[in-house]
Amino acid sequence: MNLRETLLMQLKANHHTNGWFVSLMEAIKELDQAKATYKPNPKTNSIWETLNHLIYYNERYLKRFLGEELPNHHLNSNQDTFTNLENRSLEETIKKVDGIYHRWEEALNQTTDQNFESWHQEIAHLTIHNAYHIGQIVYLLKAQEKWDERNGVH
Repeated sequence: MNLRETLLMQLKANHHTNGWFVSLMEAIKELDQAKATYKPNPKTNSIWETLNHLIYYNERYLKRFLGEELPNHHLNSNQDTFTNLENRSLEETIKKVDGIYHRWEEALNQTTDQNFESWHQEIAHLTIHNAYHIGQIVYLLKAQEKWDERNGVH
């Protein structure tokens, strides 16, 4: 397995392929408004806020990877990336994050070796970043006692 195939496998594990950890789409497959907005304390980001953060960074890096223009969001801090910058519904948020992952998979499959070579380290960091936040999402579901262990994490 080469490096591109490895990173594509990691991206798919983040997105929709369960392995050593639960994929994002598995974790949020039964997400509703109450589960999505739950916060055990005011300093914790909700699942919905975390999805907004993943959308912000995954889309931003994808656009850079593809050479596309970046949206000009006037953010003051990383915490601002957890806000719903486009005022999406929960359903729209889930569709958006799913779509961005699909676009990443397609982009990795189609990019030139030269582009991949210049990006492989950032893609590796991006998949680690995603795995970290997917773990937070599962933890928040467990804290609500809304996690079914048959979904993969005990």
